[in-house]
Amino acid sequence: MTQRYEDGMAIVLNGGKPDIFLTMTCNPSWSEITSELLPFQTPQDHPDLLTRIFRLKFDKLKDDVINKGVLGKVKSYMYVIEFQKRGLPHVHMLLVLESNDKLRDPKDYDSMVRAEIPKLECEPQLHEAVVRHMIHRPCGIINQKSPCMKDGHCKKRYPKQFLDETRQGTDSYPEYRRRFDESVSLGKYRSVDNRWVVPYNPWLLLKYECHINVEICSSIKSIKYLYKYVYKGPDRVAMEVHKGSYMDEVQQYVDARWICAPEALWKIFRFTLYRLYPSIERLQIHLPNRHQVRFYDHQQIADVLNNERNSKTMLTQFFALNLRDPQAKKYLYREIPEHYCWNKRDMEWHRPTSWEYLLTNNGMNFSTFKKSTEDRGFLETDHSIRDCLVEATSLRMPYALRRGVVPSIIQEELAIDTPNEDIESIAKLNNDQIIAFNTIMNVIVQKHSEVFFVDGPGGTGKTFLYRTLMASLRSIGEIVLATASSGIAATLLPGGRTAHSRFKMPIDIQPSSICGIQKQKDLANLIRVAAAIIWDEAPMTNKNCLEALDRSLQDICSNNAPFGGKVLIMGGGGIFVKFFLL
Repeated sequence: MTQRYEDGMAIVLNGGKPDIFLTMTCNPSWSEITSELLPFQTPQDHPDLLTRIFRLKFDKLKDDVINKGVLGKVKSYMYVIEFQKRGLPHVHMLLVLESNDKLRDPKDYDSMVRAEIPKLECEPQLHEAVVRHMIHRPCGIINQKSPCMKDGHCKKRYPKQFLDETRQGTDSYPEYRRRFDESVSLGKYRSVDNRWVVPYNPWLLLKYECHINVEICSSIKSIKYLYKYVYKGPDRVAMEVHKGSYMDEVQQYVDARWICAPEALWKIFRFTLYRLYPSIERLQIHLPNRHQVRFYDHQQIADVLNNERNSKTMLTQFFALNLRDPQAKKYLYREIPEHYCWNKRDMEWHRPTSWEYLLTNNGMNFSTFKKSTEDRGFLETDHSIRDCLVEATSLRMPYALRRGVVPSIIQEELAIDTPNEDIESIAKLNNDQIIAFNTIMNVIVQKHSEVFFVDGPGGTGKTFLYRTLMASLRSIGEIVLATASSGIAATLLPGGRTAHSRFKMPIDIQPSSICGIQKQKDLANLIRVAAAIIWDEAPMTNKNCLEALDRSLQDICSNNAPFGGKVLIMGGGGIFVKFFLL
């Protein structure tokens, strides 16, 4: 925490005090989140979705604020990601603006920040967004147990006082205009006015539809808040009585550590938790021959002491740089990273000498500066993965590449290998099979819903037709569920299973029975995305099974058409191969 704070203070020393304090909180009701939930699921059921969507939203916010300069041209910035105990991530960001875009008086403040509820008839969308996202929770006399209450008062000082004009406050934050106006009802028991509004920027609020608090600040105290508040840890007190002075600090840390699901996933995904711009180089300072030296346990002390590399540090090489480079003498030690780059491998301060120097690394010339930077390891890329796969293709056989090197997503039918002979069997179909094949394929490709029945005695080519259909559809990325009434017939179909097993039909089937498939489960989702269902030997089963499947598919697919609008291909024994549309 101390190092992060000192890094932030270095940004202030170089670029000046921060001008804007921005806080963005994840909104679990974002359409990008709710549209991906299964029925009866809540956003809290998918912390991975919350984490990814918030990160994408924040990336867009950074692009708007930092690159496009919607709040002014940004000179430097810093931000940290925080996770609330209830699971919603949010970010605190400090912005330092260029001198021409700095906010200097209340008129400038009003052009960027508002703290009033807009008129419903004038700005209906903004009015709804402010009421939904930017109203402080009830506290004070209304709710003495609110988390913001301390010693009987709100820590955020709500409700604020009414003001006709914005004015400069006494604690480095302005007191925004909050004119007396009609209150807005938030329900049966509460109404609010402008005193309860959290300051916001209208453009950002309308675009991102979440809690985005934008404040004008002019104090370095915000940097201390940024790091001390985020890294302070959860509120917990532990007491243990034991004999002696033994204290297990590791166990104490584990017991007292609080990590919510989004925070755990944020770290698993290796998303950035903090960032500063411009970047900070932490310089080493030490007394003569008192610097730290790192070595392995198996190394001999004499070898460590005789290694010349261990005698070099940033500070000693700064002295050496001044001896060999006259240009370096005009810079202070803390200014050196702005003009020279520290090379950890050589333990030297280096300075670019030409454009060609920047485009060359390890003897290789690159066409762009970006490629040269990637090769130096300054940018994260997928090149290491690509190089690994290229090397593997020269050493491994195709089967090993598919199974070991290239990871496969295994999820039921999505992982079925289609035999080449099945794909090539279209040319071997007879006339009746060709008619059936073309008709079924046209219906599936055009996304229509039909129920088919293939009739024919054993040995007339029904299974051959099924396998050809499955191979053709799976070769173009479609999913086909293959089932049969008996286990023996199911083994003849690639990926085949009995109908009772696939659709979880009850053993004791009744006229009103349904399949045991829950709408929010993976099997239900697999059925929804399937292009067709094949059911061989369908006439052999009880009619109640067919009716139960019909009712279940209509419920799962939310479609009242027969079998939920799915393409169902049934087959059974007869006198000769014939094709029927039901």
